Parts: sequence; structure tokens; C-alpha cells
Amino acid sequence: MPGFLAPVREASPPKWVDAGGGAQMRRMVEGSGATLVLYRLSPGARFELHTHEFSELGVVLAGNGFFLIEDARRPCREGDSFFFPPGARHGFEVPPSGEPAVLLNVCVTVRPDAVLSDGAEIV
Repeated sequence: MPGFLAPVREASPPKWVDAGGGAQMRRMVEGSGATLVLYRLSPGARFELHTHEFSELGVVLAGNGFFLIEDARRPCREGDSFFFPPGARHGFEVPPSGEPAVLLNVCVTVRPDAVLSDGAEIV
């Protein structure tokens, strides 16, 4: 594919960093309008309701918990997927008595540094 570059792995693997509230994140790939992140959440961890200006999708790779979507709390487990459109209030929580959860998260956005002056995305 012409003009296609995909930095899949850095020279050294990305490190896990604290994401707050009992969660850690590991940014795997970023560029061309998308970011791929792994999250590890300890029992009792919670991402409070929040919104983004971009779409977010992913899959629960391990463990279980609850998707928080607007005013709903929906159970999820390993293998379940999710999609939140721009502006949707969403979050995630792992029960205090639950097992750790791992989420694979993809943020789909047109980044300011990936847009040409005429508004076209760099591909």
C-alpha cells in the first residue's frame, strides 16, 4: 500500500504506566488517526464516566467487569467488545471482589498533527 508505514514495535517494548484509580496503561501504537492501548485494571479499579471527541472501541482480553454507559451499568467478561461514539458518556469498573481485567482499547480520531492545511488526513 503506497505511503503506508506501521510502527508496530519500538526498539524497546512500551512500559506500563499508572493511569490512576487502580489502572495501568501501555500505549502500543499511535499514528494515522488511531491509538492502540492496553489497560490492566486491578480489582476495585474504575474509570469514571467521561467523554471524548473521538470514537473508542475495543475488547475485554481477560477478566470481567462493568461497562458504564450513560446511566446504565452493563456486565462484561473476557471476549466482549465495546464501541463508544464521540460524545458518549462511558466508563468501566472492576468489582472489588473480581479478578483483574485487561482491555485492548483503540481510539479512532483525526489527530491535529495528521491533518493537512486543506483538511485532508495524511495517509
